[in-house]
Amino acid sequence: SLRDLIDLVSEFQERGVDFVSLQDGINTATATGRFTFNIFASLAEFEREIIRERTNAGLAAAKARGRRGGQGALRRWQQVCRGDSQDSGHRKGNVLSLHPKRR
Repeated sequence: SLRDLIDLVSEFQERGVDFVSLQDGINTATATGRFTFNIFASLAEFEREIIRERTNAGLAAAKARGRRGGQGALRRWQQVCRGDSQDSGHRKGNVLSLHPKRR
């Protein structure tokens, strides 16, 4: 997690070890590198929280409309058996091809 990465880099600094990311050009031996590392860490945390907020808002909106997440395995299986699946490859005659016999 992000918190673990920040703690790890802090522990490295306490031991006199600098973190250098060759791919991102971050070097915590310099003030600019520490600043860049902290900015990236803050942006990553911000992005994760925004995604969580949007996901929760979407789930709440769906719940308000009477919907719930997922279709459920039993319901999907019943649709396939009846042949009313929207996927043209899942017709009544193809049920066995979806769930081959166990040997």
